[in-house]
Amino acid sequence: MIHFFLNQLTVEKHLLQETYYVLVQYTIFFLVTQEGGNCLVYL
Repeated sequence: MIHFFLNQLTVEKHLLQETYYVLVQYTIFFLVTQEGGNCLVYL
């Protein structure tokens, strides 16, 4: 039971990090696009 709980926690943590990473990527992309800079440098 405890092992299962820890496993779930790890999965959720991983998903959270993944979501955060994607949000950061989109934010950088959006900001750079707004400024009309070169997006490819940040991707």
